[in-house]
Amino acid sequence: MTGHLSYRRPIGVFSLALLLGGCGALRSLPPSRPSPPPSARASTASRAASPSRNVSLATGLIPISPGAPTVPVGAHPVAVLFVNPASPLSAYAARWLLIPHLPASVELVMVLALPASSVATPGPMLPAVSGHAGQAVAVWNVPRLPALVDQMRTAWQVPSGTMMATVSPATLQAWHVNAWPTLWLVAASGRILARYEGVWPPAIMQSALQGLASSGMSS
Repeated sequence: MTGHLSYRRPIGVFSLALLLGGCGALRSLPPSRPSPPPSARASTASRAASPSRNVSLATGLIPISPGAPTVPVGAHPVAVLFVNPASPLSAYAARWLLIPHLPASVELVMVLALPASSVATPGPMLPAVSGHAGQAVAVWNVPRLPALVDQMRTAWQVPSGTMMATVSPATLQAWHVNAWPTLWLVAASGRILARYEGVWPPAIMQSALQGLASSGMSS
């Protein structure tokens, strides 16, 4: 195992929909991303990024705290969640759609992809994405990052032992990550099994995570 991740036959990029309220209606919730040109806006919710080759999490991610856990690629399946810390959409996806459904055998890596000085709150499960925004900033205040991570761990109920990291804009571009949240499900072998952007129905995530856990048992 080299620690490199490659896109080999990804199993899907899902269009973004969330089951809301008791009425059973579906509403699309697109991810946060830089504004596309008008001609492209209709397709951004389900657009797949171009595949990357030989993506190395171990060298691409920057642990936020000294002595932080290293990227657990190679030992266990990994869920890698790229977030905008100031976005209620990222907070909601982490708190309600991913973290409650993580199998014990799947490691979580939380990547703070955009700079912020305070974190968003996730709000309740319903109504969806009703939390409060944090404060976005132009550049990271590096000495404040550990305090920001502490805020996120509390507000988003991030499991203890989760690796918290950041990443350079150049790395995000190389990995074709330009929407928040973006979730990669990575097998212990290093293969990216699926990629999701925005929010997703809980039932889909439960099934995908169980499949990811099973990949670890069979690898």
